[in-house]
Amino acid sequence: MPGPLSSIEIFNIFIYFVTFALGIVGNGLVIFVTGYKMKTTVNSIWFLNLAIADFIFILVIIFYIITGFNKMAWHFGDFMCKFVSFVAVLNMFASIFLLTAISLDRCMSTWVIVWAQNKRTLVKARIICALVWVLSILCSIPFVINRLVKHNRCVYNTLSIFKSLVIYRFMVGFLIPFLIIASSYIAIGVRAKRLKRGKKLKPFRVIIAVIMAFFICWFPFHVQQLCTVIAFKNNWSEFLNVIVDIGPFVNCLVHLNSCLNPILYVFMCEEFKKKLKQSLLLVLEMAFAEEHLPSRSSRASTCSGLSESQENATNVTTLPGPLSSIEIFNIFIYFVTFAVGIVGNGLVIFVTGYKMKTTVNSIWFLNLAIADFIFILVIIFYIITAFNRMVWHFGDFMCKFVSFVAVLNMFASIFLLTAISLDRCMSTWVIVWAQNKRTLVKARIICALVWVLSILCSIPFVIYRLVMDKKCIYNSSQVTFKSLVIYRFMVGFLIPFLIIASSYIAIGVRAKRLKRGKKLKPFRVIIAVIMAFFICWFPFHVQQLCTLFANDNNWSDFINVIGPFLNCLVHLNSCLNPILYVFMCEEFKKKLKQSLLLVLETAFAEEHLAFRSSRPSTCSGHSESQGLKANDTTISSANEDNKTSF
Repeated sequence: MPGPLSSIEIFNIFIYFVTFALGIVGNGLVIFVTGYKMKTTVNSIWFLNLAIADFIFILVIIFYIITGFNKMAWHFGDFMCKFVSFVAVLNMFASIFLLTAISLDRCMSTWVIVWAQNKRTLVKARIICALVWVLSILCSIPFVINRLVKHNRCVYNTLSIFKSLVIYRFMVGFLIPFLIIASSYIAIGVRAKRLKRGKKLKPFRVIIAVIMAFFICWFPFHVQQLCTVIAFKNNWSEFLNVIVDIGPFVNCLVHLNSCLNPILYVFMCEEFKKKLKQSLLLVLEMAFAEEHLPSRSSRASTCSGLSESQENATNVTTLPGPLSSIEIFNIFIYFVTFAVGIVGNGLVIFVTGYKMKTTVNSIWFLNLAIADFIFILVIIFYIITAFNRMVWHFGDFMCKFVSFVAVLNMFASIFLLTAISLDRCMSTWVIVWAQNKRTLVKARIICALVWVLSILCSIPFVIYRLVMDKKCIYNSSQVTFKSLVIYRFMVGFLIPFLIIASSYIAIGVRAKRLKRGKKLKPFRVIIAVIMAFFICWFPFHVQQLCTLFANDNNWSDFINVIGPFLNCLVHLNSCLNPILYVFMCEEFKKKLKQSLLLVLETAFAEEHLAFRSSRPSTCSGHSESQGLKANDTTISSANEDNKTSF
């Protein structure tokens, strides 16, 4: 049975989470824009395939995370051991070979300008990419053939094969491509100096950054792997222990390189950064603007939203082992919540807190996003606990603290939403008061009172939370649990929901009385927010209330089955907030689509190739990723764990 995770193991798993969150969003955006939205060019083909290579690895990183939580014990069988290894190594070779192809393409475009203008076609680029994928598959086959499950570990079958593959991987997957890449950009520099086009070398800041990132992320890993082979060959046990200790940190660099690609290849372009900053600030200011309040003389309605989290006392007694499909689905929802919530709520906090003009609306949205973001930060504990079948490894204090943060998020989000609803209602019924007395100071005071009230409402859940039999649960008193469930339903759902519903009914009555039907269009968003709040929370509270009577009516089996799905709804609501508050605004969607497409087209445009007679250079971006992402077991047991690395 897996024991408590060490600090190094937790750090390594955290890097997996960061890679997953940034990689899904960044590479997914690049794939969507280059594959479906922007005009197809040679550059867009390169970037599309590079993003696909990284995205493929991101999709299987869930297996690394689960294995990391289980102390490298492999629960997915021999086929999945080979398949995940294949995907990881395929990603490494495809990314590096594509980066090499891009480097040669850039070199040819500076030395053979006429050829590049006439013969550098989309068909040739697609053929090269296809050949790269075929070559990558062939290069990956030896790693798959010699991979198997042994003693509940996904490892290479013999030490001699492991040594051969390490050397082969270093030569084919790093040294040769790196020499070609370095030579290509040296040739580009020579050409630029010869033609005295120094001003066109500015984009090479990006190129140098890409090469340095490639070198920094991959070279330590390959050195560590080669040192491992040397240590085994010479029986240097102490040296081997040092190599094993640095293994997790080296592997983290390799993993991070996959999610760094969108940043290194795109976001370092000065023009991209400028346009992206302007466009995102513009569209968020439009979404949060005071003019969006309905039925006011000078304010139309914005996308009011609801935020929530949840705190549940599920007590599962099964020992850690292979996860069921329901458990895997539930953990997947945690990942989605984490990835979307970090990016979405983080963006809202950054813009409303630091970039846009402070308004009453921006204060509401800032606090709502903070409430969700707080919960997102502790979701890592839910994920780890879910992987361990609800076994709690973090002690009594963290049990209480995580429970406190979760319940605080629920109350703060719902109370803030209630305050927003009342504010909207007052702004439609008492227009003169809203124009003269609705100040920033009052909004900040209300938010402060909401947080104080939320903390006070959360205290009972913390007092009665403790670790018992390695589970973070409420104490054994059934009366206490029933009281908290009813209290949570009344204070955290029913009363706020009645106030919210009443507020928007009053707004509708006021709009109808004033015959301002045209200004009711924003209420599509408001209705969607209320429905999302109801859909995500009402089933959860009903299930919790049914739990109180399940034992007396033989409902417990059914309640336990539907519990994970209802909890997923509650979790998803936290990451849905940026969508419900902002992205449903038609003007926002239109401008965001235009702006993101514009900046990505700018970053990937053919004009970025330097030294063309008809194409000025802006941001000559390279792309590279990696796929080895070595399985973090490296070598802890001298005869087997040395063979677990990809």
